[in-house]
Amino acid sequence: PDNDMCRLRTANSIWWRKGELNVRLPFLENMVTFYNAEFYQAPFDQSTVDDINSWVNYKTDRMIPELLKEIDVNAEMFLINAVAFDAQWAEPYESYQVKSGDFTASDGTVQSADYLCSTESLYISGENAQGFIKCYEGNEYGFAALLPDEDTTPEEFIASLSAESLHKILTNIKSDPITVELPKFSYDYKIELPDTLKDMGMIDAFSPVTADFSNMVEDSGLYIDNVLHKTFIEVNESGTRAAAVTSVQMNRKGELIMPGTEIILNRPFVYAIVDMDFGLPVFIGTVNTLA
Repeated sequence: PDNDMCRLRTANSIWWRKGELNVRLPFLENMVTFYNAEFYQAPFDQSTVDDINSWVNYKTDRMIPELLKEIDVNAEMFLINAVAFDAQWAEPYESYQVKSGDFTASDGTVQSADYLCSTESLYISGENAQGFIKCYEGNEYGFAALLPDEDTTPEEFIASLSAESLHKILTNIKSDPITVELPKFSYDYKIELPDTLKDMGMIDAFSPVTADFSNMVEDSGLYIDNVLHKTFIEVNESGTRAAAVTSVQMNRKGELIMPGTEIILNRPFVYAIVDMDFGLPVFIGTVNTLA
């Protein structure tokens, strides 16, 4: 949808260091055909930082004004995806439906909050949680909230979910009247994702040794150095505004230059006793102090 009451936009762009990479034409054609991507050759100086931030700011409807502060000297390419969502409730809240209350944070601290109060009809539940869906204008999108049982933390509930079980929760909707109190909230968030993606099994792409992006560039010298994810969301009486941007920074494999050997153990170090026949450490430790 793309109208004044409900809008969802996605955008993709590819940026590479001018004069450094021979990007393959079929790759660019696929990016334009299937992802409507924009692509830019840029000097990767401060002007490129400004251009990328301006692109992100515009594509997220000014909800994420800045992605980068500087460009790493080793960076050769950025692949950037942006999403912006802006929708009004199908049934907006009136002023009398807003009340003050307390909210208990995960660390136990009690915070003040403004609650949006209503009666909803779309009830959802899982094994350790129950919640509701409140629709946006046009009923094509909805805001789903799931409250875990008191003896279950949100992290534990999330860990118990599979794609199938979450899909079942969000589609097994019952028409029951529900009294809802939803706190107004607004926040932004950022995280670097390499460790998360590696834990999920994406190993080779981050390694200068095993990464293979030869279908993207002719010299096939790229690997993923960092993946940065930033989000913004605001929920209030009128509706919801949310945006996310993900940047994949790709570096070029460099040649390993061996300096003159010098080993000075004048700071904490790791040691091991190694079985030389098998290259197996049978004892390993660290020296953090000599006292």
